[in-house]
Amino acid sequence: MQIDATANEADLFIDEFQRENSMRREFNDNLLGHYTLRGSRRAFDEVIACQRSYINASDSGSDPFANSKSGKSDLFSE
Repeated sequence: MQIDATANEADLFIDEFQRENSMRREFNDNLLGHYTLRGSRRAFDEVIACQRSYINASDSGSDPFANSKSGKSDLFSE
């Protein structure tokens, strides 16, 4: 499943997903799995905080990975 992060449906999906305690996966009326979503709200909150931090750094023109301990300018350039 893919949801465009810029679409209004993305906010609705995240809000509804964070309220749930579990998730069921079915195919042709057969249960494929039942999964706990415990901790998903905290995980989503961290993803959102990370994304906002990245956007803010990008808007200011700074690279959050420029001063890595490895001495390389970008940890993900390899």
